[in-house]
Amino acid sequence: MPAADHEQIRAAYRRLARTTHPDAAGEASASSMAGLNEAWRVLSDPARRAVYDASLRTVAAGPRVDRVQDDEMYPVAPRPEHSRSGRFPVMPVVLCFVAACAFIVIFGSQSGGDAPTADWRIEVGSCVEIRDNLDAVEVDCGGVHDGVVRLLVPFDTSCPIDTQTHRDQQGLGNVCVDNVGA
Repeated sequence: MPAADHEQIRAAYRRLARTTHPDAAGEASASSMAGLNEAWRVLSDPARRAVYDASLRTVAAGPRVDRVQDDEMYPVAPRPEHSRSGRFPVMPVVLCFVAACAFIVIFGSQSGGDAPTADWRIEVGSCVEIRDNLDAVEVDCGGVHDGVVRLLVPFDTSCPIDTQTHRDQQGLGNVCVDNVGA
């Protein structure tokens, strides 16, 4: 009732709250009580009630003839037609990928690769140089080296008889080296 005063709304809220409250009507009425509380929040505040009453008058009156249309008030630009130029260039990307793979295969096969290069990580087959403190340091196998690593062992394990034991420069264990002095 738009003509109801604050006391009439308050009395109606209290009457409905007594019957709708979950303590009186059970847990199933919790959502009804939440709706009733929201109505009280709106109708008990004079500013919110004025907005609510105005919305009721607008709905009851129907659409106004002099009302600005939404598309006039909020113009929306038409969507552009999709053209081939606006799409992701799949073919050039695929061609670049194929060309890069071919480049890697062609130039990778021509790099020689017979002698392993030094990457400072001693593995079986790495060429090493023995330093003055008897540490083994990986070097390029194409250059001067003192031996080739045959086996990697922990510090407390000995190497086979036909190899010499040296400490890995990184301190990870011992290396068993063939051809020392070659």
